[in-house]
Amino acid sequence: MEVHLRKPEREDLSLTFGLSPFITDWVPTQTRFIAAIVRDLGELGPVRSLDFKANSSPELGESRCTYRIFGGASTIILDPETLRLNFTSINENDRQTVTEITRCALDLLSKDIGGYTQDRVSLTSNRHVETVSKGAADAYLEQFALKRPTDIVKTDLEIEYRPTAKIILSDKEDTWALHRLVEKSGVLPDGLFINTLIFISSPAMTAFEEQKRLIDRLYDLADQSLELNYVGDSDGDTTS
Repeated sequence: MEVHLRKPEREDLSLTFGLSPFITDWVPTQTRFIAAIVRDLGELGPVRSLDFKANSSPELGESRCTYRIFGGASTIILDPETLRLNFTSINENDRQTVTEITRCALDLLSKDIGGYTQDRVSLTSNRHVETVSKGAADAYLEQFALKRPTDIVKTDLEIEYRPTAKIILSDKEDTWALHRLVEKSGVLPDGLFINTLIFISSPAMTAFEEQKRLIDRLYDLADQSLELNYVGDSDGDTTS
């Protein structure tokens, strides 16, 4: 059963890029990281000194430098083993800016820090998405209901069963894997909560555009596999 969803208004998105080898010269690296953020992201918005938090711990593994993107809730965090980008409550109008910030953050690894390659990439996305038709979320998830828990709740009115849909896709070479979970939204009365996890474990895939093409393809595969169809505006336009 296909379900029609309104284009997502908000999404929490996290990207983690594993570094190989881990950073050993932390203090100069932290300085270059801050300078690169000021230089590159300053073209997209105001970058202020108070938006940075540096933690140069005696324990190398506990050292990190955090930049609050344009003073907001989203962050870029560099530590000796990873570069992490956390985007909070982004909408469709933010997509291009998120893409440019991610591109800039990855560029500084090669241009300013140097000597470190990405040996793995992980993505986590959480969306609460409204269905076009009233009651469509419950009807959609009902097709994934398992017989045993359905029978159990029929015998005990104190128990509630909420069906969920889950898929795991991967390529045969194990260079990527996708986990997709769909359940009833706890925020929207006629909505779905969609959690997407993507893992890319190919050290050869370091180019930003190559990673983006793969991630876009995996989102499409997950949507097709679970028959999730995003439609137009809030007036109910059904064109993608």
